[in-house]
Amino acid sequence: MEDRFLVKLLANGYQVPARSDLAKVMKEIKFGQSGLTDNDAAKLGKLLNATATLVVTLNSVDVSSVDTPYTYNGVQQKRHYAACSISARLIHTETGNNLGIAKPLLWKSAIPSPQDPSSSIFIAAQLIANSLPNRLEQPPAAPNAGNSSALPVAK
Repeated sequence: MEDRFLVKLLANGYQVPARSDLAKVMKEIKFGQSGLTDNDAAKLGKLLNATATLVVTLNSVDVSSVDTPYTYNGVQQKRHYAACSISARLIHTETGNNLGIAKPLLWKSAIPSPQDPSSSIFIAAQLIANSLPNRLEQPPAAPNAGNSSALPVAK
């Protein structure tokens, strides 16, 4: 799933730090039990000297199976489906503003096995990654700077 976001971020002009850099910085930040906040994500991005931090949330994954009209060696065959919900936020590290918000996407697709919903998750991740905005040359104004323009929101 990560590769789909990396490809799109690089294509949109972002510089992406190495995973080893991220691991070092994450040791310096203590995350609360409630998870990563936008403020934490902005701090993490600053420590990495990044313009923005991408926070992706896999909200849910549900797998279901339905009987097909087919039998094989006397065994009723099933069709398996995975439904997943993914959302993402791109947070500007200097201001903490959201550069883009991908609304939760619910994706349902057929999968080869009920134990492996990854193909459905990968497709949903690609759709969310494609909705990320291009890199901004100028950082967005601080919330109280009198800028009333809305931030881009992915559809």
